[in-house]
Amino acid sequence: MAEKADNRDIGQRVSKLFEFLKAYVELKYPPIRNISQQLGVLWLDDLPPHPSIEMGENIDGGVINDVDSNVALRLNRPRTTECPRPPAELSEWLKPGWRDIDGEVDFHPTRNRVNADGHTRVEAFDYDRGRPTLLNAWRQQRDQWVSNERPAREALKFFQQVYEWFGAIEREGERIELLVGDGLV
Repeated sequence: MAEKADNRDIGQRVSKLFEFLKAYVELKYPPIRNISQQLGVLWLDDLPPHPSIEMGENIDGGVINDVDSNVALRLNRPRTTECPRPPAELSEWLKPGWRDIDGEVDFHPTRNRVNADGHTRVEAFDYDRGRPTLLNAWRQQRDQWVSNERPAREALKFFQQVYEWFGAIEREGERIELLVGDGLV
């Protein structure tokens, strides 16, 4: 009889120990109830439209096979291309930044030239009548590249963000968890 009382007493002590540990963990790591307070949030509505990003229902052309039945999102690193190079006649006239997708195409209105006599003279951009035409043609080519390349760059940015999260989960798997939710409140 005394043995049963000791077992109950030990059971109560273990139970209180677990209650204490649970309260301690909740104090030290309070549960986050507001999604905006999470370390990272990804809204599926904000995914860039690109073939390298596939949602679960779109994998394999809208048919989810047995292998992909638990796949919510599949990412591949998108291929990006470089900005088309300007004609050689324009390369010395362009200001830096034209290579960037968000950069502007701008040129120096004048620049110094050394003539055959060794004297420096100022040459205007439109001194050669073909330069403005070349610039407009190349600018149209670059603008087309920007409109075609922007989705790939946005998909690359998204891929890099998710890859960083993957690395964090690999390093700190006990502290970080990946949650996927779908629903309305």
